[in-house]
Amino acid sequence: MIAVLALAFIAFLVGCFVNTFRAESLPWKYRSREEILSASVAHLQEATAPSAGTDGSVETTHEIRLEEFQSFVEQHAGAVIDARPAIFYRAAHVPGALSLPRETFSEDYPRLRAKLEGYKDRSIVLYCSGADCPDGQLVADALVKLGYRKLLIYTSGWEEWSQTGLPQENFAPTP
Repeated sequence: MIAVLALAFIAFLVGCFVNTFRAESLPWKYRSREEILSASVAHLQEATAPSAGTDGSVETTHEIRLEEFQSFVEQHAGAVIDARPAIFYRAAHVPGALSLPRETFSEDYPRLRAKLEGYKDRSIVLYCSGADCPDGQLVADALVKLGYRKLLIYTSGWEEWSQTGLPQENFAPTP
């Protein structure tokens, strides 16, 4: 019994040592989705120009229904952001949507920043998997902190869009 406890203690110490020196160490304390995304946004705000922050004048952040979203997509009325994990985006997504998942926001936003900068004062619609997915709202909240003003949430998300049989795109990497 003592040998098992000693072995477990040694394994714990080795694990702590390895975790300390990993490039992406595991957190010692649980952080919620919101906390992780807020930390990413704070880091991005520090790295961008001072004018990138919001002045608090968010024009609108409200939910839209399928008919409004479909019209928005068809008319290319603004940017469409898919907040689902990238693997789902690659499988299929709303035509013209940009992939900006919550869990990789800090890596993906800098890549998309040049495209999104033109939408700071224009409409952006975000969607996620469905009504029970909070990621669309979380990404919208992050974008508000980065200075975007006209954010719409299509809460019924991919579930309703795909079940209705509306057009879809698949990710096709360039050779």
